[in-house]
Amino acid sequence: MIIKEAKYKVCKGCKSRKQVSETKYGCDWCKSSVEYNKQERSYLEITVFTNTGGNNHLHLCSWQCVHDILPTLESDYFINIPYLIYDEGGIRSAKEFFKIFYKKDK
Repeated sequence: MIIKEAKYKVCKGCKSRKQVSETKYGCDWCKSSVEYNKQERSYLEITVFTNTGGNNHLHLCSWQCVHDILPTLESDYFINIPYLIYDEGGIRSAKEFFKIFYKKDK
């Protein structure tokens, strides 16, 4: 999701455009900032598939946002969630996943 569009400045002499600020992207659920240009992903991607062939890619900042958005998604086929990684921390950590998805509601 785009939070802020890139800004450009037009050179008065040669009429060329120069980018003065980059596009800022955010989580599709909570709108917090997500970096697409880092080597290690700082987001979790969910793909919602439908029988008609229209796929929707969502970029989320945490397993909490994945937990919150899943009940709101509609699909007549399937939803692909990110892989879990067991041997390290980070955004895809299995430990974080289980902490969010298996917490006891009181």
